[in-house]
Amino acid sequence: MHRFHMKKREIVLTILLLAIVFVVVSSENVVAADNQTIIDNALKCINEEIGNKSTLTLEQAIFASMILGSNEKAENKISSDKDPQECWPKGGCQIKESAQVTLALQKKGSDTSKVTKWILSKNSTPSELAWYLQIDIQDHSPAKCTVEYDSKSGDVEILEDMTLSRNTASDCLSIAGKGYWLKIAPSCVSKKFKVACNKDFLTSLLYQKNNGETVYVSSESHKASSNSTTVEEVKARCFAKGNTCDYEGTLWAAFALNKAGLDVQIYLPYLIALAEDNTRYLPSAFLYGLLGKDAGSDEFYNDLIQKQKRDGFWEITGSRYGKYYDSGVAMFGLGGKEIAEVEKFKEALAKEQNSRGCWAAVDPIRDTSFILYSVWNQMVRRGGGSGSGGGSDPRCEFKSGQSCEVRADCVGAGAQEVPGFLCAAGKICCSEEVVLKTCAQQNGIVCAADEQCDESVVTSSDGSCCLGRCEKIPPVADLDTCTVRGGECASSCSSNQKEDQSKTCSVTGEICCIADKKSNGPNWGLIIALIILIALVVLAIIYRDKLRVWWYSRKGKVSSSAIVRPGVPPMGGEPRPGPQLGLRPQQKFISSNRMPPARPAIRPVSQGGSQRKPVSQKDKDLEETLKKLKEMSE
Repeated sequence: MHRFHMKKREIVLTILLLAIVFVVVSSENVVAADNQTIIDNALKCINEEIGNKSTLTLEQAIFASMILGSNEKAENKISSDKDPQECWPKGGCQIKESAQVTLALQKKGSDTSKVTKWILSKNSTPSELAWYLQIDIQDHSPAKCTVEYDSKSGDVEILEDMTLSRNTASDCLSIAGKGYWLKIAPSCVSKKFKVACNKDFLTSLLYQKNNGETVYVSSESHKASSNSTTVEEVKARCFAKGNTCDYEGTLWAAFALNKAGLDVQIYLPYLIALAEDNTRYLPSAFLYGLLGKDAGSDEFYNDLIQKQKRDGFWEITGSRYGKYYDSGVAMFGLGGKEIAEVEKFKEALAKEQNSRGCWAAVDPIRDTSFILYSVWNQMVRRGGGSGSGGGSDPRCEFKSGQSCEVRADCVGAGAQEVPGFLCAAGKICCSEEVVLKTCAQQNGIVCAADEQCDESVVTSSDGSCCLGRCEKIPPVADLDTCTVRGGECASSCSSNQKEDQSKTCSVTGEICCIADKKSNGPNWGLIIALIILIALVVLAIIYRDKLRVWWYSRKGKVSSSAIVRPGVPPMGGEPRPGPQLGLRPQQKFISSNRMPPARPAIRPVSQGGSQRKPVSQKDKDLEETLKKLKEMSE
C-alpha cells in the first residue's frame, strides 16, 4: 500500500512537471509565432511599397537593401548613384550614406573593401579636443622626469603632491589642470612623447572637449621603472568633410567598420567627448554597441534606458528622423538583449504596425526596413525571406556554443568571429558566449516594470540592473512639470521660445517650451504707447484749468453764458440778495407792447474811502472758475 502511494505521488509530480514544461514551451512558441507574423507582414509591405514606386530614393534603396539584401530596384538605385570614387551619392559623397551602403553590401554578401577604403581616406585629427599628458610617480614622492619629442627634450620636476613645479619642454607642453598635467599644444598632437623618470612612474593621456568641463582618461596607460621609458601618442581620429569632423558620419562609419571587423578604438575619444553636443543622433546607442561590456559603457547604457518613452519608443529631441528611426538606432545598442526595455519596445511595435504591415512616421520603406534590421535582422535571410533557420546565413545561436556578441567583448574574451551566421545589428557571431555578471554580483537590484531607478543603470545577465533604489513611476499627470511652471508643451518650439530640458510633459513626444528672453527684441508697441501716454499727461498738466472747466461743464451741464458782475442786476430783473456767485438769474420778460423803464446805473461805492484796485483779466477768469466750482459743489 505504501509503495502504491509513493508511485502515485511520483506520477502526479511527473505530470505537473510535464505540464509546466509544456506551458513554457508553448508560450515561447506563441511569442516566436507572433514575431514571425510581424516580420512576414513587414517584409510583404516593404516589397509592395517598392513595387508601387517607379523609382526609389537613395535612402529608401539603402535601408531596403540592409534588410532584404537583394532587390533589383534597390540594387539598381544604389548602383546608379555610386560615385567613381566608390562612395555615395554620386557627385557629392557623404560619410554617413557611404557607411550605410557598407551595411547594405554586408547583408548582400558583396565586397565592401572599396567603399571601406574611401571612408578610411577621410580620416582626420579632431581639432575639437584638448589633450593632456599625465605623469604619476608611483610612491607619490618628488621626482625628476625628462620628456622627449622629435629631436627636442625638456625637464619636468614633480613635487610630493604630484603637481609640476618646473617645465622646460614648453614648445609643445605647458603646465595645466591646476598644476597636475602637461597640456599638449594643438600643433604637437601628432607627435610621440617619450617620458623617463628617476623613480617608478606611470603615464597616461587625458582629453576633453575644448572649453569643456568633463575630462576623460584614455583607455591605455603605461608603467615603467626608474630610468626606463614610456611612449605616449595621441590616437584620436574622426571622419571629416573637408577640414571639419562629421559627427553623425563618424558614428555610422565607426559602426559599419566595426561590423566589417576593423578596429575603431581611435574614433571613440572624439565620439565620447562630443556626445553631449550631438544628442539628437542618440550617440549612446552607437557607443554602447561599440564599447560592449567595457567599464565605460555603463554610462551610455544608462542613458539609453532613460531615454525610452513611456509608450516604449525612443523619440529624441532635435532629431529630424522620427520615432521609428530613432528607435532603430536605440536597438543598435540594446538589440538582441532579453531585457524589459526591449520587450516593451517590441510590444509597442506590434500595436503600431499598420494593416499593411508597415511602420511609417516619415517613410514606410525606410522606417520599416530599419526596424527589421535593428530588431529582427537575424530572423530575415538574404533576399527578404524569413524563418527560424535553414538556408544561407542561419542564426548564430542555432549552433551550440556560439553567441551574438559585441566584437570588443568577443575578442576580449579570447574568442573569435564565426563568419556566415546572422546576429542583431551591431553584433557578430562569436565562437564563445561572453558571460555577464549578475545584478546581485554588481550589488544592484532589478526594478519592476512600474518602477524606475533613481541612480545609474548597468547591464547584467538579469537585464537592466539598478545600482541605487527602485522607485514607483509617477502617474502621467505628475510628469507634467512644464505647464505648471509657466511653460508650454508642444512638439516643437516657436522662434521666440527655447526648449527647457529640465521640465517634462505628460504627452509622449512633446517638449517643454519657454520664452526665450534672448531672442525677444524690444516691444516697440508698448514703448510707443507709453510715449503717447506721457505726452497726454504733460498736455493735461499744462491745460489743466481749461480741462477742468470742460469736464465740469459736461458733467453738470453748466451754461457757458457770461456772468453778470456783482452789483449790476440784469435788465428787467431785481438784484437778488446774497453773493452773486451762481448762474445768472432768470430774466423777467415783459409784454412786448411796452418797454421797461430805464434804470439809472448803480455806481459801486468804495469802502473806507479807498478806491478798489483794478482786476486783471487773468484774475477775472480764475474768479469765475472758482464761482462755478463752488456752485457745482453745492
